[in-house]
This record gives sequence, C-alpha cells and structure tokens, in this order.
Amino acid sequence: MLSAAQEVAAAIEQASGLPATAGLDDRLLNSLVIISANPKLRKPGQWFEYLGDDDAKRVLRTTGVIEFVLEIPPGQRSIRTSLVVVRLKQSPTKGREEFVSERLQPPFPDELRGVFEKLAGTLSHFGYSLVGFGDLSGT
Repeated sequence: MLSAAQEVAAAIEQASGLPATAGLDDRLLNSLVIISANPKLRKPGQWFEYLGDDDAKRVLRTTGVIEFVLEIPPGQRSIRTSLVVVRLKQSPTKGREEFVSERLQPPFPDELRGVFEKLAGTLSHFGYSLVGFGDLSGT
C-alpha cells in the first residue's frame, strides 16, 4: 500500500520539481501523497520541521502553504484529491502559535489548476486518474 504512494511521490517530484511526501492516513487504510505547491517548502505534511526556518515561518504566518493531498485507496486507480492551506496562527486561548489547516474550495487560481493538470498528466502515465474535491481542473 505504501509502495504505491512512494512510486507516485517520486514520479511527481521528478516530473514537477515539487516536493512530495508519501505516507498513510490516520486510520492506516489509504496511502497518501502530500505535495507542497511551494517548491521552497520541501517538507510537505511535516509542518513542525518548518519551525526552525524563519523564511518558512514567514510564509506560514502570512499566505500559508498550499498542499495537494492525494488519497490512494488500496486496489484502486482513482486518486482522491483535495487542496489544503496550512497557516501558523496565534491561538486566542492558548497564547501561543499553532498550525491551522483548512480545505480550499473552488474556484482555484490558474496557477493551482496548472499544477493539478501537471499532476494529472504525470499520474496518467502510471495508470492513475485524479478525482477532485470540487472542480480542481477548472473544466
């Protein structure tokens, strides 16, 4: 199961230059691939790794980092896709910063649709198709 995600992550990194991380979901049922839309933030899904990087923290405190989350159910060739933005925000109750993620809703900017199309093209070579959360492709 994890090997499919590792294969997908490696293909995406090679084709797009975007950092990709393979893993399993919280229930250990589906493989995941998380892709950072920002090529400078090279640890998608590993947000705590950014805490020692002032440039990364600046991005997380302002625009946030957008990540494509690809979920690969076992034995299927359709990959569910969602877009998440992760930010570092001051907690109103805890008095310290915390990571906050939210799922992005369509319509998406042209830049993200372009990344989605590149991902879809790369994965089609491996026999996978992307199915999105909403209309990622803009078609």
